[in-house]
Amino acid sequence: GAFCAEETLRRQEAAVVAHVLAEHVAAHGGDAACLERTAVIAPHHAQKREIRRALNDAFPKASSLVLVDTVDKLQGQERDLVVTCYAFAASQARREPAFVFSRARVNTAVTRARRKHVLLATRAV
Repeated sequence: GAFCAEETLRRQEAAVVAHVLAEHVAAHGGDAACLERTAVIAPHHAQKREIRRALNDAFPKASSLVLVDTVDKLQGQERDLVVTCYAFAASQARREPAFVFSRARVNTAVTRARRKHVLLATRAV
């Protein structure tokens, strides 16, 4: 059902985040220290857990350098690279449109990036 679809989507999203960050590290000559200037924004705890799991697998010694949290926790801070995760199933996007589509939250997420912002979203969003 819907839960299974959301869980699959979270795993896929986390894999894409890990890939984006791997490309970022490669662009910095393989120096994982660049992850310290990186943030991943995800509005839901389940998303954050899955992303953290994928990053732990991809960067066992450096995953803790990446801030993985909500946009509220990043307010007032900046990072060179910010990845914002809005990969929601249609049912999930319909359940919480004011939260998911908050102009203030999206604006904060986008403006936290000093150099590059990557927005991951599904067609449902």
